[in-house]
Amino acid sequence: MGAEQNKFHITNDGVIYRVDDTDEITELGNVDSLDTSKKPSDAPLTPSQYDKIIRYSLSEMEQLLCKGKGKGFNRFERKLLVKESSNIPALEYFVEFCGLQWANILIDRFERGDTFLEPILLKVSKNRFGLIDRLAKCKRPYSTPAIYHNLHNFNIPSTNDILKANPNSPYFEPSFESSVVPSSKKSDGCFGVILLFIISTATFITLLL
Repeated sequence: MGAEQNKFHITNDGVIYRVDDTDEITELGNVDSLDTSKKPSDAPLTPSQYDKIIRYSLSEMEQLLCKGKGKGFNRFERKLLVKESSNIPALEYFVEFCGLQWANILIDRFERGDTFLEPILLKVSKNRFGLIDRLAKCKRPYSTPAIYHNLHNFNIPSTNDILKANPNSPYFEPSFESSVVPSSKKSDGCFGVILLFIISTATFITLLL
C-alpha cells in the first residue's frame, strides 16, 4: 500500500492549499490571515481579565481582612464577600474602605434577616458621609439604640425627617430626645442651678446684714 497523500500543503510563501480525493486543489488562504488573537493559557492577564476572576476563597479573604489587608480585592471578590461573609471582624474592617454600594448590600442583608450584621451597621452609622439616610430608612428596627443616636446627632434635617417617618425608629418615644443629649450639656445645666442657688443665698445673707 502506498503512503496516504497529504491533503493540505503550505508553500514557502505561506499559502495553504487543500487537495481532495479527486486531486482538485483549493486555495484556503495565507497563514498570515489566520486568527491569532487567542492567547496561550499562560499568557499574562490584561487588567480587564484580571478584574473578572476570583482569586481567593471566602475564608482566605476573611483572613486577609482580619490581618488588615484586602484593599486590593476586585469587584467580583468584594461582591462574594458582602453577600456571603458572616465574619464580623473581617466585615468591620471591610466597611472602612469598601464603598457605599457594598455597604448598602449589608443593610439589605440585615433587612432580610441577617441581624448579626448589626455591629457592622453601627460602624457604618458613625460616618457622616456614609449611608446615613439609607440607615435611617431601614425596614428592620435596630436593637442597638446607638445607631439611631448616631444618625440623629449628625443634626441633618433630611435625616431626622426620615427617622420621624420610619415606624421602626424610636424617634417619638419620650425618652429618645433626652437620651441623645450629650452628658456635658446635662452637667452644665446642673452646675448652673447650683451656681444660681449659691448667688441667691449670698444675696439673702447680705440683706440680713
